[in-house]
Amino acid sequence: EPAFETYRRELAAADLPVTLAVHYHLIAGKGYEAFGRIAQARRSLDQAIELASTHRLNQLLFTAENSLRELEAGARSREAAKTDVAVPEGIVDVASAIQDLRAAVGVPE
Repeated sequence: EPAFETYRRELAAADLPVTLAVHYHLIAGKGYEAFGRIAQARRSLDQAIELASTHRLNQLLFTAENSLRELEAGARSREAAKTDVAVPEGIVDVASAIQDLRAAVGVPE
């Protein structure tokens, strides 16, 4: 995730042609989704849709809209999975402690 964020920031600061900017937002959206950062993924895909629509890049618009639909479907599935399973408090504590340790030593999730 740190490498993704470093490269993403570098590209975000670059003056990209419109087609590459749309690709950037598509890939950033997929990256954010992979790291569980759904709100950021949604914003990036929305930006891809806006750029592609404004510049009439129809194939990229289709791809961006499809990616957003897949993201939303996945987010709904993740939410349903969270509510379907009751996790004992002891396990939540252990998982939280492990997550804190991983973060402390810089291990990505």
